[in-house]
Amino acid sequence: MSFSLKNFEAHLPKDILKKGEDYYDGGNVDNLAQDGNTWTADVYGTDDYTVEVEIANGEVTDWSCDCPYDWGDTCKHVAAVLFAIRDEAPETPAVQPVAKKRGRKPKQVETITFIPSGTFSTPKGKAVADPVQQIIDNLDAAELRSTLFYLAKREDEVKAYLLTKYAHLVSTASKGQYAALVKSVIGAHTTGRHGFIEYREATRLGNQLYKLLAEAKEPVGSLPLVYLCEEVIRQMAKAFQHADDSSGSMGAAMEQAFTLLQNMTEEEEDTPAEVLQYIFEFALKESSNKEYQGWDWAGNLRTVACGAVRSEAEAERMMKVLDRSIEANEKEKYRDYAIEQAKLLKMYLIEKYQSEAAAEAYLHENIRHKRFREKALEKALKSGRYEEVRRLAKEGIEQDAAKSPGWVVLWKQWLVRLADATGDTAAQAAQIEELYLDRGEMAYYRQLKQLLPKAEFDRKVEQFIAHFREREGKFAGTLFNTKVAEILIEENRPDDLMAELRAAPSLYLLDQHSGRLSAKYKDEFIALYEQCVRQEMERSSNRSGYQSCAAYVNKILHLGGLERARQIVLDWRVQYPRRPAMLEELRRFRF
Repeated sequence: MSFSLKNFEAHLPKDILKKGEDYYDGGNVDNLAQDGNTWTADVYGTDDYTVEVEIANGEVTDWSCDCPYDWGDTCKHVAAVLFAIRDEAPETPAVQPVAKKRGRKPKQVETITFIPSGTFSTPKGKAVADPVQQIIDNLDAAELRSTLFYLAKREDEVKAYLLTKYAHLVSTASKGQYAALVKSVIGAHTTGRHGFIEYREATRLGNQLYKLLAEAKEPVGSLPLVYLCEEVIRQMAKAFQHADDSSGSMGAAMEQAFTLLQNMTEEEEDTPAEVLQYIFEFALKESSNKEYQGWDWAGNLRTVACGAVRSEAEAERMMKVLDRSIEANEKEKYRDYAIEQAKLLKMYLIEKYQSEAAAEAYLHENIRHKRFREKALEKALKSGRYEEVRRLAKEGIEQDAAKSPGWVVLWKQWLVRLADATGDTAAQAAQIEELYLDRGEMAYYRQLKQLLPKAEFDRKVEQFIAHFREREGKFAGTLFNTKVAEILIEENRPDDLMAELRAAPSLYLLDQHSGRLSAKYKDEFIALYEQCVRQEMERSSNRSGYQSCAAYVNKILHLGGLERARQIVLDWRVQYPRRPAMLEELRRFRF
């Protein structure tokens, strides 16, 4: 079925239209985009759904939505997107409402006849010039600017649109001007109740400020760029207290501001001394602000301040701040990461502004921290102090065996590096084998294959297969054994791999191994695809699932299973007569 976009209302059920219109008027359609004849959008409701609509020459020819609705051809989400497309498409309603406020239904207009922009159709069908278009066409540039300024002062959505799209045109230089600009952008997106920044507005706000920072015209190393970063950090820290940043967009803008400041403090940037001094004082002071506590931002500020240090006096001030941070975090639970980060910054300052002996002492004083142990291992290995490397690695294994198994792997890898450095091939192979049997990572398998003689390694292959069958079987039961499959692929054993697949088939696994096995085992692959896709259709309940099943029928066709595919489609048409969305997806098959 296809119909005209102009009057799609005549072709959809009234209840679906009403719900779709309410969704559209409520601002629940977002991310509307066009690619040729295809339009896509996200529709927010009880859950979020993605809608795709095909429009050719003004005709709606196809549509889909990944919601579970299965009681008709079109759901309310598609209807909402059709309203959005008609407002955005080149051929638009004759009378368009002015900027709508989110959540408020616009005043209804009597006409529903759609005609080219610039004309207006009365209920009797007599076309006259669109009065709004006439006014705009006859206003001179000064009057248009005045009208737009008037609307922006009184309509938050107009103001938000201008700030979002054209903030790069704002000419700013002073700290006060940047403060006003960032405040205006944040204010334009604070549309929720009690000053709350809702999810979609938070996303737009974050994206806008990120763009403002990324495309700033101010040169790197200039005070105006520092002012902009400073205001984004200050004001966004407050905005976060009453915002839903589930998308992470506001956080990304904050990170961009920190990154710009940190880049300016790099030695090779040659940032002017007065700018570095300003960054240092700002970051040092703000790092103690309570609004940044509980986030990583206080740590980011201390990192920026540390990078801006250029004298022993500044280093002393910075280290006192770091000591206070370390002391405060040591009184709290689960703050090891924050403590380690602060100590690493202090280590950097000691290395740069104090003696080598002081740095060495501080390093071993904090050897329990992962990064400090790594640093000590690097220095010992580079200096050829091999027994110290062995001792540090084994101490790390003992220290972290109970609470941090991931770090234990790291310390074992240092033993591998040690064996390689000393030429102890046997010890190296034994350590790599231990890591492989524990982690099951093929990188270790390949390392071991290079180290051992072929005959010895071939014997170990069977031991590895037996090991993973026993280990994985305890957890996976009869499920596909991925670790065994990786070995069979590596050793080019297709018959054994097919046996694994045959014992526990799934659509995902068939897809994964099709390129490797389907040519040799075509008939069996077709039969397994049929078995799995029939099971999948039994579980499917929405258009997205039906489309996926239809795609697998196509795969069966491409493998040469015409009769199998035909029978599957015929069976489904009989078996599921009350699934109209499914039957519609099956229309692509001409049998």
